[in-house]
Amino acid sequence: MSASGVILLPESYNYFLQSYIYTSISAALSKKLHDKGWEYGKRRFKMFTFSQLYAARSERFLSATSPSQPQKRHIRLSSPCWFFLSSPEQQILQELAQSLLADKEARLGNNILRLNSVTILPSPDFLPDEINTIDVRTMSPITVYKTDETHHTTYFSPHDAAFAAYIRENARRKFAAYAGHEPDLTGFDITPIDERNHPVTIDFKGTMIRGYAGGFHLTGHAELLRFLYDVGVGSKNSEGCGMIELQ
Repeated sequence: MSASGVILLPESYNYFLQSYIYTSISAALSKKLHDKGWEYGKRRFKMFTFSQLYAARSERFLSATSPSQPQKRHIRLSSPCWFFLSSPEQQILQELAQSLLADKEARLGNNILRLNSVTILPSPDFLPDEINTIDVRTMSPITVYKTDETHHTTYFSPHDAAFAAYIRENARRKFAAYAGHEPDLTGFDITPIDERNHPVTIDFKGTMIRGYAGGFHLTGHAELLRFLYDVGVGSKNSEGCGMIELQ
């Protein structure tokens, strides 16, 4: 994606990138994803995730809209920039690619961007019907949390004992919602590769989301790992959390 000049965005630009995706697919599919998605009990999953924005050069800085307003963190990206989107639902990928190729231009925040190209990346190979262990790195931070009866939210770090258990349960629910049957959870586990996983805070429409970026060992049945590779690991995937790539 390219612009006539530099691309200026708030540092937490996930909502703008999500809006860019929703406005680039058909109104019917956008409404289905936004309003309903795939249901599991009271939970609804959108079944897509996306990465952070990449560019040859980026710069973070403080700026205010007026002298009386507090300064906020922004990011300046060189043009062109790009991002990755993943989903197990082919309709989402096809409509997005077709729409962007047809319209060529779209708005990202206050920036008018022109699409240069769409590239389809190959899926990783997994050993079928076996337990696989893969090393992955986050392309957007993984977030795991619980909310109690007082609506207080607790986020878990990769070194918390509950981290893997909550990711496992989230994976089970997403898979069951999409596939219509329970996944094989034999041997499922996720552990940090090293101590360098660092916290990332995203301001999504006024809600502060805490996630972790870095490398992980991910173990599980091939079918479930392939699904998570497409849909994202952990919670809030459609808000730009949990996208992974092989290391």
